[in-house]
Amino acid sequence: MSLKKLHITAIESSLLDFFKCVGSGINHFCKASINIKELSQGLILDDKKIKSKSELKMTNGRYFIYSYYDDYYLPCSDSKGVYVFFNKKEEAIYAGMSLSAIGNRVFKHIGKKVDEAFPYLDFEEADYVVSIPFDLCSCLAPAFESYLLQKYTFKYNSVFN
Repeated sequence: MSLKKLHITAIESSLLDFFKCVGSGINHFCKASINIKELSQGLILDDKKIKSKSELKMTNGRYFIYSYYDDYYLPCSDSKGVYVFFNKKEEAIYAGMSLSAIGNRVFKHIGKKVDEAFPYLDFEEADYVVSIPFDLCSCLAPAFESYLLQKYTFKYNSVFN
């Protein structure tokens, strides 16, 4: 079976499809009754720049790598969850996961070169990254990452390609 590319416009529907797949298992593994709509948190994919830590959870917005975002926070950077890098065509090129803080993992892929103005990137054509928090049930973050990797093709995720 040939995998298709994940486009930014399909990320929210992929998240909802994932929650439909795991359905009743959510309540079993999380030891709580959880509303799927609340768990999916309705992704807010805007271009809001986060200026303070108190705004971290206001958006899952796109964090543009080359657009002078140095003075801004990555959305949901202190949350556990999944992050996806996209190129200028808005196609996903890498999906990753963090069980501590999304921001820590993302910034291991983005760093400063000593004598250059632009950041160092593990993925040269990356334009922006989107954070998908799993604060209510962090045990599902690895499952969602795996779901994405099995359903879509990512240029820099070699495990399933």
